[in-house]
Amino acid sequence: MSGKSFLPVFDAEYAGLLGIRGGTFRRMFEILEGMGKSEYSIVETGCARAEGNWKGDGQSTLLFDRFVNHWAGSVRTVDINEDSCTRLRRQVSEKVGITCSDSVRHLGDLGRDGKLAIDLLYLDSFDLDWHNPHPSSLHHLLELCAAMPLLARGTLVVVDDSPRHWAVAVKESKAELVQDCGIWGKGGYVAEFFSRIGCEPVIEGYQHGWLMP
Repeated sequence: MSGKSFLPVFDAEYAGLLGIRGGTFRRMFEILEGMGKSEYSIVETGCARAEGNWKGDGQSTLLFDRFVNHWAGSVRTVDINEDSCTRLRRQVSEKVGITCSDSVRHLGDLGRDGKLAIDLLYLDSFDLDWHNPHPSSLHHLLELCAAMPLLARGTLVVVDDSPRHWAVAVKESKAELVQDCGIWGKGGYVAEFFSRIGCEPVIEGYQHGWLMP
């Protein structure tokens, strides 16, 4: 455990690699460090896939691995693709536990065990079809439901691939934003759940995140 913030490491080594996710990942680590924990527990669905694809995939598992090695703690990631799990095992430290399974079932198993409390739940499993986001969005809502026994007040929940969608009108050859249609993509239904319980996002961008009330 270094005792010094991870943010300068992130800024120097990772921020420039992450494209549109750079600011939201930084905010994640800022919120985690603000919890003031001596060690951190992170659970992720959908592991890092293609090596080096920082802008495309975000390489979240590698970032979380570095974070818990900078401080202390553990990462648990679940992915249904065995090839992705096999590739990841060559890239991360012993602090990352990798399970090849359906993410909803796995989170349910963790919840029934009753022994795990987590600081960050990062949802990024079911591949998104931008033309039909419903299957992916529903899957991530089911993940949230399955993980509920693991979530305490103040747990950070983040969903990747979840930008805010705006309706656009073209007037006199100029595009204008005319209506905020809310968060969509992978996190559309998760966002609707948090909105219904009066919980506003604390992370906004290509990724969105909420603190459990």
